[in-house]
Amino acid sequence: MIGEFDSLKHLTLEFSDYVNWFNKLRIHGTLGYVSPIEYKRSSLKKAAYRRGIFRTQVHPWEQYMSMY
Repeated sequence: MIGEFDSLKHLTLEFSDYVNWFNKLRIHGTLGYVSPIEYKRSSLKKAAYRRGIFRTQVHPWEQYMSMY
């Protein structure tokens, strides 16, 4: 049944999974129908080009986020 969990550990796991989906994977209309993580990557890339910064290395944040 929805809303019932076997233990606090089960609830924590399900909640963490939901937060991951909500923050990183869901498609969002106000962001141009891309996931929040893709929107952030695109925004950072555009800002870097506007400032004339061209990176050849991957930022540690992007490495971390690509794991999800």
